[in-house]
Amino acid sequence: PQASPLNVNTASALVLSTLADDLSESDGEALVEGRGEEGYQGKDEFLQQPALAGKEINPGWVDVRTQWFRFIGEANVGQGRVRLSSLLQRLDREVRVVRRERNFTEPLVEQEDDDEQQP
Repeated sequence: PQASPLNVNTASALVLSTLADDLSESDGEALVEGRGEEGYQGKDEFLQQPALAGKEINPGWVDVRTQWFRFIGEANVGQGRVRLSSLLQRLDREVRVVRRERNFTEPLVEQEDDDEQQP
């Protein structure tokens, strides 16, 4: 996928601490605490947090929405297994499937021990 802003409402403290060279992990933890359960309402609210005072953060690097998602589903089919992986992009009110992969695996076959095969 193309580069997209980091969702500051879902990023971990460690990831948030990488937004500027002079941010510490404790600054990242303060940013996580600052978003509370409801999250930041907008990137301006995030950028005004005390932990970011005096730090240079490119406003284009952050957002409060996520544009890219990966869905992975697995299911048993007969004696085999199927795995579906989809890369999804959300654009305003539309979701677009960018890529989809399907993998089928052979059923597991148990092999007999050599000792059991001898008469």
